[in-house]
Amino acid sequence: MTLSEYLSTRTIEIDLASLLAEADSYYPRATRTETEKGNTRDAYGRLRSGRAHWISTGGPVLAEIHEGLMCRTVNETTVAGELFPTRSVYIYYEPGDYIGPHQDVQQCERTALVSLTEESSLQIYPAGYPGDEASALDRFLAGPVTGEQCVEMPKGSLVVIDGGRLIHAKRPSTKRCITAAFCFLSA
Repeated sequence: MTLSEYLSTRTIEIDLASLLAEADSYYPRATRTETEKGNTRDAYGRLRSGRAHWISTGGPVLAEIHEGLMCRTVNETTVAGELFPTRSVYIYYEPGDYIGPHQDVQQCERTALVSLTEESSLQIYPAGYPGDEASALDRFLAGPVTGEQCVEMPKGSLVVIDGGRLIHAKRPSTKRCITAAFCFLSA
């Protein structure tokens, strides 16, 4: 299995200033998500782990990009058949905030991430992907974790992952950063 089969990175022409302005305006409405460290399964059998960050739904700018440019771009990067937008959010990381190793919620079969502020990174754990997802997850939960790869996300870059299956994480932030997350599901 090659990296390009579960991850795609590229630079896109996107109005970062408008996205960042909207993200900043929605920050006061953001809710804090904070759970204890540790790895467990959610009700759907997906990996869930500790996390600490802020999250907010977006407004018209995020929605327009999700349904237009991002939908076209994600469909160009996948062989999974046509994908449809399901959910988009702003994720805010203050210094020390993180998301532990996890698999995305069901609405995020494919996840597109755009870094709106300073350079960020994403940790991925491709060992056993896709293979037998349950046994790959069991091996991950049994630890120790091996095969971590770091994907750099410069400001304005796009990373598309198979978020529902690929185990991924965000290490603790050293500075404030904002990511726009766009989710897609096949028909």
